[in-house]
Amino acid sequence: MNNLKCPITGSELIFVGCDEHCRDGNSYYSPIDNPKIVYSVWPRRNNIYTLENNDNPKKQRYFLLKEDGSWTEMKRVPHGDGLFPKKYYGVKWKKACIEAFVKYQKRLEQIAYWKEHPEEDPRVFAKLIDLDLVEVRPMGPPSGILYFYSSTIKND
Repeated sequence: MNNLKCPITGSELIFVGCDEHCRDGNSYYSPIDNPKIVYSVWPRRNNIYTLENNDNPKKQRYFLLKEDGSWTEMKRVPHGDGLFPKKYYGVKWKKACIEAFVKYQKRLEQIAYWKEHPEEDPRVFAKLIDLDLVEVRPMGPPSGILYFYSSTIKND
């Protein structure tokens, strides 16, 4: 047994599955006594458990598993990816919120610009580049010729 306790119910968490056929997919855990509660864990942040809320994905809850087995509920920076303890509103939180909001505003401005100038939108060209430059056709039969490259390296 892993002795991992659910931060909400206090009962033991058990492994219930993972994202198959996916590189670095999430693992899922659920308390023994309540299978409706499901936590996802991304392998690169294996101490952050996200409570999956299918009703409203924007209101997800995050829990940090400490080394001693205790939990701290975390909050996400609005418009960003940073996580901070739920009751923390210090200088680092304010700075992270401002930085995330500035990035979000720049992104909105960029999207608005691309709507006015679609010919400059790199997302469009990335989708079309393979259609414009690559011609797909079957290979010809083998020619029986072997090409090789030979070189000599001089050591002075």
